[in-house]
Amino acid sequence: MNPNIWIIASFIGIFFIIYLSGQRTKKLLQQQQIMPDVDMPRTSLEKLTRLAIGIILIISFMAFMMIKSYGVQVWWEDDVIRGIVTALLLSAIMVYFLFDLRVQKLRQMENSPIDERDELILNRACAPIGGSMMVLLAVWMIALTETFQETGLIPSYYLYLIFWSVVIGNVLASLAGILIAYKKPT
Repeated sequence: MNPNIWIIASFIGIFFIIYLSGQRTKKLLQQQQIMPDVDMPRTSLEKLTRLAIGIILIISFMAFMMIKSYGVQVWWEDDVIRGIVTALLLSAIMVYFLFDLRVQKLRQMENSPIDERDELILNRACAPIGGSMMVLLAVWMIALTETFQETGLIPSYYLYLIFWSVVIGNVLASLAGILIAYKKPT
């Protein structure tokens, strides 16, 4: 079976879990009357999250395109290409680390721009991570098993890809959970 089908299936599954988590957060905001029906400007946290997720998506896409253009086996065997891809992925993690440091700094400010709504959203930001990771790992296992069913031998370099996809998926699920919680119901 074509691995691209599994990639698309995983994106759909992960988006569905993140979307449901964001809807649950919105419901909690409405129950606690933190999110009134009045249009509110974008918060500092929302702007910072949009910037972080944009940068991380660009960096991750560049790493993905390098692996896709060279092929998984060439990527694994060529130290320079593997080093560049690893550096890109580490820089995506660094962006998330800087995002987290900035959020902590905003929280500690005397006149903090982080309000009750932001705090509730931040506290629920990790909600979609578990389900997203389960979908991602399930798709990887099914795709690899189907792809290498004849031989029963899955090349070890796929373990490295699984690791990085779970790490980057964790980061993106957390940030996407924040953004979806801010989206106004239509």
